[in-house]
Amino acid sequence: MFPPGPRLYAALTWVVYWIEASGTGGGAFRRMYAGFLDEAAGALGRPELHELASGYRELAAGWTALAEAALPDRVPGLGRARDLLVRKHRLVQERGAEAATEVVAVVRELDALGEELRRDFPLDAGAARVLLEELAERVTGLRAGEEQAATALRAAVPG
Repeated sequence: MFPPGPRLYAALTWVVYWIEASGTGGGAFRRMYAGFLDEAAGALGRPELHELASGYRELAAGWTALAEAALPDRVPGLGRARDLLVRKHRLVQERGAEAATEVVAVVRELDALGEELRRDFPLDAGAARVLLEELAERVTGLRAGEEQAATALRAAVPG
């Protein structure tokens, strides 16, 4: 479905975007949810929710690690693409319109890098397969962690 080249590059950049740079607060919303659980623990007098928050912070770290692995530093150009995607989002989030000039520069660099990577993708079929297998392994681990967190949350906050 994702042979080395433009489609794989697009898929990998979307992984990073949706986990780290689409308004999720990083970590696929898990960091934000951990903050919510900490606030709820105080507001409701339910200290056990702090423990759940800790679990969601661990999940956030796992999701961020997945995003980092999708565009790894070890592959020329891919790590830079990840850094640019995250930088663009942070500039907009932290400084808004004041960062417009910097955002334009980041977008231009990202576009140029993307053209280069789509034209001359840095992974052959074997290396792409290894990367996708690594990502699948991470997703499988995250799924187990998500199931454990959901079970703990259901137990702490019965319907």
